[in-house]
Amino acid sequence: MQTLAVGTVVAVAPLVAPAGAATAQPATPALTAPAPRAVTGMAGQVEQTSVATDFSGSGAACGDYYFPVTMSEGDPTVYRVWGRLCSKTSFTDRAVQVLLHGGSYNHTYWDWPFQPENYSYVKAATEAGFVTLTLDRLGYGYSDRPNSLGITFPSNAWVAHQVVQYLRRGALGEPAKKVILGGHSMGGLTTNIEAGTYNDVDGVIVSGMTHVMNYPVIATIAAALVPAELDQKFAGNVPLASAYTTTRAGVRCQIAFYQQGAYDPDICAAEEKYKDTIAAGEWVTVVTHDPLPTPSDRITAPVLMAMGNNDHMMCVLTCDADLNSHLEASFYPNAASYELYTQPRSAHDQNLHYTARQWFQKAIDWSIEHVGVNT
Repeated sequence: MQTLAVGTVVAVAPLVAPAGAATAQPATPALTAPAPRAVTGMAGQVEQTSVATDFSGSGAACGDYYFPVTMSEGDPTVYRVWGRLCSKTSFTDRAVQVLLHGGSYNHTYWDWPFQPENYSYVKAATEAGFVTLTLDRLGYGYSDRPNSLGITFPSNAWVAHQVVQYLRRGALGEPAKKVILGGHSMGGLTTNIEAGTYNDVDGVIVSGMTHVMNYPVIATIAAALVPAELDQKFAGNVPLASAYTTTRAGVRCQIAFYQQGAYDPDICAAEEKYKDTIAAGEWVTVVTHDPLPTPSDRITAPVLMAMGNNDHMMCVLTCDADLNSHLEASFYPNAASYELYTQPRSAHDQNLHYTARQWFQKAIDWSIEHVGVNT
């Protein structure tokens, strides 16, 4: 345990680096990531960190930070959430995209180290002029790992809200005037709840998560999980009896994450290198919170919904992605706008199929149209 200067106790869990990630520091661009600034009214002060052993393949200038957060309002226990801020143009006067990964992934989902020219959304977004902040959600990657039963989607949303507020208050340089919150899968549900509960973002991007889930297919994913401490990648790094799970070795390209024939087979080895855990509390609350119309019906920002055309995890009986995307519109009656995008030749993991660049371009074009790059 560690005590902060403000007198709050931090629960520190072992950090897990994405094994097999690049370890060579890339050439330093002329642009420098901002130093943290002190802000008031938050759980603590943001700190720069060099704990990461992987580096962005985006070619952007990046800085790594720890954000002090609590799991609920009024909770005195402070945890650290890790994030990587990247830009190729400027860290001021630019819209910031805060990106949340799904279950069993970490920040690398949005900044994929394998062939980043094809699979890194961070590379595409920063080349378009955006600033990106990829997070390891609480319980994942370099972030702290409390008992996973306590990690729920309301707590995830509260954590994401705190990170947005750090940006808004200028903890990383100038206060962020425009923030887009984007999430995939479980990160998408977190995005929905955060945006509908706190209404503090200017745009919402949700990929691979709808309000209509195919529970038989979800059950096949659950059947592929094992206790994380039994996996060599996490042994000794995940707290014992903390209810974290991960996928069995070698199954990730065989389950509903991928459409057969629509991805590079070499990506399967990368999947094993960069995979992460899933929190037990997320499995429980995804069932109870995903079908609810609220708080999605309270989102007032513009919304982009994106799905793979063969995402059988998120579908009605016909598994028709277009139909499901249209059904989703009814859950966003107060959004400034709602648009759907169906990615061709893609299953659940949209960022990791051959057609990923098409989806990236859609997300970037939509962000420029509805929020803008400059502030």
